[in-house]
Amino acid sequence: YGNYLTNDGYKIRTFLKNEVPHGTDFCVRLDGDSMEPDYPNGSTVYVKAADAVDAGQIGIFMTDADGKAYCKKLIVDHHNRQTRLVSLNPEYEDIVITPDDDLRTVGRVLGVVREDKYK
Repeated sequence: YGNYLTNDGYKIRTFLKNEVPHGTDFCVRLDGDSMEPDYPNGSTVYVKAADAVDAGQIGIFMTDADGKAYCKKLIVDHHNRQTRLVSLNPEYEDIVITPDDDLRTVGRVLGVVREDKYK
């Protein structure tokens, strides 16, 4: 469903250095099951801030359509001249990015926080 990335609603957490992937800039908590099974509902992902990610990578993206942020896989289909944000859960339809859309990449997902280490 997407979430709003705002300056409020955040919290500071401490992680074990050897558990955090190199290059991590921040973390984002996911809401929804669209990226299951790899990224379960409520999980937290490590993110490297980036203006772009390579096709096939998982990233955090924002569109101008609703101002929400999405964790999705970026698919660039050159044959059909189409860019899509794809869920890993097949129950969700792709978000097709049109030339009129303003797609902004927030960062590349580096991995999921092993919550069992931090409870």
